[in-house]
Amino acid sequence: MIKLDEKYSKSITWIVLLVFLSFNNLSDSMAQELWKSDKYAYSVEIPSGYSIRKPTGKNIDLSLQSEDHAIASNINVVVRDISLETDDYDFSIWDTDLKSMFYEMEVGGRQYGLDIKVIDYGKTMVAGHEALWYHQVDGSILTMVYDIKVNQYYYHLAYAMPIAAKERLMPVWYRFINQLKFMNK
Repeated sequence: MIKLDEKYSKSITWIVLLVFLSFNNLSDSMAQELWKSDKYAYSVEIPSGYSIRKPTGKNIDLSLQSEDHAIASNINVVVRDISLETDDYDFSIWDTDLKSMFYEMEVGGRQYGLDIKVIDYGKTMVAGHEALWYHQVDGSILTMVYDIKVNQYYYHLAYAMPIAAKERLMPVWYRFINQLKFMNK
């Protein structure tokens, strides 16, 4: 057995205590609140540094605003119950003609003074469901979007941020998407 000098033993104790407190503070800063929508059958973690704000648009179920006023960014979850619009909602979101959809979005935005450009897009899976994703730019604002269809619900998740903050904020967005869970209804 190794016997440590009392001076070194106290130093090691302090170091261990400081390391423990550092990790404890780090985990507290990463802790996130779980938000659950019983109405639309999903849950997601609210990112650290974001707060819930009152939704201002039609069908917005959750609206989050960054508390960092130096980098204004927000996340919105818009949900439509497509069973109210049609009886035929048993389709694959992947059947969407993306080029036509983005063309209509870009042209349609011009009538409102927007200069929307879709810069990248694709298909993926989110929480076990088919999803479309795309990134669009309007001036200095980047918006990253996931569209997901689960049963009769169409979820549109959008994260708007200054283009200059993209590298810093991408981890927030991907954690938000990866923590999304859908409940069976």
